[in-house]
Amino acid sequence: MPDFFVSYNKADREWAEWIAWQLEDAGYSTKIQAWDIRPGSDFIDEMNKAIIETERTIAVLSPDSLVSRYAKMEWDATIKKGPNKLLFACISKCRPEGVYGPIIGFDLALDEETAKEPCLMQWQSWAYQASISAFSKLALHAAGNPAPALSRSSSVSLECAANA
Repeated sequence: MPDFFVSYNKADREWAEWIAWQLEDAGYSTKIQAWDIRPGSDFIDEMNKAIIETERTIAVLSPDSLVSRYAKMEWDATIKKGPNKLLFACISKCRPEGVYGPIIGFDLALDEETAKEPCLMQWQSWAYQASISAFSKLALHAAGNPAPALSRSSSVSLECAANA
């Protein structure tokens, strides 16, 4: 059973692939549409299988994913698997509302320096929870690897979702 399914909107594909690469480089197994699902296959069926067959889901959170019907379907299916199965990876300043609001999330920084503080501290503080201890290991590993270059201003200040 793969460790993680990386859920994302097509606009966030670079970030999703970066997250999957970081996880695999840190020794975890992943399932991600871009690498594991063939074009032309039954998309909804494949996403359903991915959620069922993986231990946890990391959802790339962005303004695009917040308005995506398919992303929300994936989140809902993951939530139904049980507590601590869904984690948001925030790639821009946005916050889910309603039933998604209390879900644990972390901020992915725009550059290496931003990645180190304060989000590393936040990720490390979650390490005591067995259900998400893998994320602290990922955070420590990812801090030394550059995130995808995106077309957004480097002056944007991001906050950890837990502190937003």
